[in-house]
Amino acid sequence: MMRIPHLRRRGSFFATFENIMQTIYLKDFVKTGKFGSIVLGMTIDEVIEILGTPEGITDYKNGHSEIIYAYYEFFYLSDKRILYGIQNDHLATFPNIKTGRVNNKNDICFENGKFNIDIWFLKKNRFLTFKNVTDNLRKENIEFELTKGFNDDNIIKFESGVTLDFDDLSGMTSYDPNTKDWTWAEKIVDDDMKILNGIRLYDLSLT
Repeated sequence: MMRIPHLRRRGSFFATFENIMQTIYLKDFVKTGKFGSIVLGMTIDEVIEILGTPEGITDYKNGHSEIIYAYYEFFYLSDKRILYGIQNDHLATFPNIKTGRVNNKNDICFENGKFNIDIWFLKKNRFLTFKNVTDNLRKENIEFELTKGFNDDNIIKFESGVTLDFDDLSGMTSYDPNTKDWTWAEKIVDDDMKILNGIRLYDLSLT
């Protein structure tokens, strides 16, 4: 006879199976605004209970703090401990335009005893352009709208409130492993060729 794991009641809800690894799908995050079972407005203690011990905790001493897993950041109010933002702005760490490579594997991939990340169409150690991203979204029939950021760069916004932003590399340096030299990156002018930089969801009304 198959044994059913015991469910422990917490308040009016049954606890989930604590020893089962959950996979968090970035595709679902984009479509729903839910990072697995994490939603904005939860307490950071509830987040840690679900995701496990974070790799880092930062108190910015201005009423705001964050915890981090790989480079998935969870921002919360230090006193009320309410989660109001989720982001990863290291989707293309140190991009090299000549080779198309980035150093992002440890920033976008994560696994501990609680969860792992399905990175969807992101690529380990390869960057994606605005055209790559929009082509993928249209192929999967995911609706989005275009807005503009502070530097008039394109931002992709989904109905869930999740956004994707892109970088023109101005003011950035890149590393050539063959010559071991750092060089200033040339600013990308063509919007289609700008590089996917961040995925974000904020609800500032919670602050």
